[in-house]
Amino acid sequence: MIYLLGASGDIGINISNYFNIKGIEYIGVNRKPSKNNIGFINFLKIISRQKNILVINSAKLCIEDLNLFVDSAGFCTRIIHISSVAVYGNSNLSNVVLPINNYGLIKVREEEILKHNFKVFIIRLSNIYGGSPETSGVLKLYNSNNLNYIDIDKNGNEIIRDYIQAQIFLNSICENLNFVNTEVINISSGIGITLSAFFYLNNIDISNVKRKLFDSDSIIKESIIDNFFRSNEI
Repeated sequence: MIYLLGASGDIGINISNYFNIKGIEYIGVNRKPSKNNIGFINFLKIISRQKNILVINSAKLCIEDLNLFVDSAGFCTRIIHISSVAVYGNSNLSNVVLPINNYGLIKVREEEILKHNFKVFIIRLSNIYGGSPETSGVLKLYNSNNLNYIDIDKNGNEIIRDYIQAQIFLNSICENLNFVNTEVINISSGIGITLSAFFYLNNIDISNVKRKLFDSDSIIKESIIDNFFRSNEI
């Protein structure tokens, strides 16, 4: 059986829709039970009695909840875990895990907990966009008229980021449902572009959006990650 954690989130809904199209059976899990999904506490009780299950983690679980999951799940549980390229910090195509902010540190900790206890397929995801609902936070800001400014440095340059289409991510999930050994992959384009260029590719003109000077010591200059990276990590 496949369980999808975070089934009501933007990424989770896209995975659900994709599975429905493909005819893949699964059970959705949310923090609280709803019409179509079971609650997290009930999920923990169910998996404590089951073996050989696959859990897809698209949820934002705190470390405490992640530990509860570890304590409840059987050793035979396999996990597809959605992590982030933030684990690489500011590295450039080196695939060295060296986070430089709290988010990156949390994602590394999640990976470590899961790898220590289960067979896990870790997806280090860059900035995802597209899908229905839209998965990009910055596109949602624009669509809700809340994109107030774009960060620039003292030379007027925008931060370079890596963006990847939701469909590529969804295909990768489906292609690896039957993984056997613990693995880590990057899902990215391997090509960095500015936010302005990203909007241009989506046929949106943001030339009138204000530019704001950022503090170079506090803003993360995101890595451009090797999109061909795949590694066995035990």
